[in-house]
Amino acid sequence: MNVLVIQRQSLVAGADFSLSVYARIIEAMDWLRDQGMIQYACCGESERAVFGMLNWADAVIFSKHFSDKAIAIARAAKKAGCVTILDLDDLVTAFPSYSGGNAAQRQGGFSVMFDIMDHITVANSRLLEAMRPARGDCRLAPNGIYVEKYPKPLMEEAYPPRCVFTNADYLKVQAFKYDFIHLLQDFHAAHPEVVMDFFGDPFPELTSLPFIHYTQRIPYAEYIRCLARNGYCFAVTPLGAEEDEESLYFNQCKNPFKFLNYGIAGIPCIFSASNIYTECVVHGHTGLLVNNTRHAWSESMELMFEDTLLRATIKENSYRTVCEQYHIEPAARLYYELLNRRGSFHLSSAQQ
Repeated sequence: MNVLVIQRQSLVAGADFSLSVYARIIEAMDWLRDQGMIQYACCGESERAVFGMLNWADAVIFSKHFSDKAIAIARAAKKAGCVTILDLDDLVTAFPSYSGGNAAQRQGGFSVMFDIMDHITVANSRLLEAMRPARGDCRLAPNGIYVEKYPKPLMEEAYPPRCVFTNADYLKVQAFKYDFIHLLQDFHAAHPEVVMDFFGDPFPELTSLPFIHYTQRIPYAEYIRCLARNGYCFAVTPLGAEEDEESLYFNQCKNPFKFLNYGIAGIPCIFSASNIYTECVVHGHTGLLVNNTRHAWSESMELMFEDTLLRATIKENSYRTVCEQYHIEPAARLYYELLNRRGSFHLSSAQQ
């Protein structure tokens, strides 16, 4: 089977590639390819060659694609007889005000893509519930990681100590945002020897954190390998919880990619006690869960920094948990099932 994966520009940043395509689709396709079950190619939605590749493809996979270009590719894929899948890992109909995404601009494309696709897959049960009114046949493709694709992490810590912070889009906290910025400033003042690395998209408040070593977003596999070899002491992952009422449901529909990424890289992490993390992180065992207050975060960062045994315990447990419970295979097998099964939808003359 020949599968064409459509890449796109990030919906929330100016990057030329989407991390969701990597994390959700390419990880699964790599596993299927390595099992000898498919061949696949990746092509950007703006590349001229994409339409010619539809003659090669048996199936085409999209990930949060709603542009006019994506719609044209989807319609052409249907005419070419390809099976089509659209995957969602965010509540794309309701980007919150903190996000660089704009749901209103994509609403029309969202509806058209939903109508064209043979199959819709989603990343978690809340998204499944949210999307079923639009497509009752949505399927849950659980989040995972291709464990064997990555080297076992360096469990020894670097000196001087290094911490890491990763964030796509703008900061995903509202009420806690400025306390979080002050928290990082306070930690740096108390521990100037600690190197703090940041991977992701620049956000306005980054200018008030001149001590942070900024690295723009890089391809997913490269990012995980970089995490695994840098000997990080710990990571921080803020996310708005009940205190951010406007973005609460959107955040609840997000996915714990950072737990998977830091886990497979052997990095102990402090997470906001938001539901996407309370459902997968065991406090003190596979991470620390913290309420979004400056005092609670400050105490947790000091604890994680000072307690060598705690860090070692979380490293080992989170790595083992990700390897044993979050392998990409279940999602990959679901995609394979759908790739082999045409949906019941056929283009009407008006949609053609």
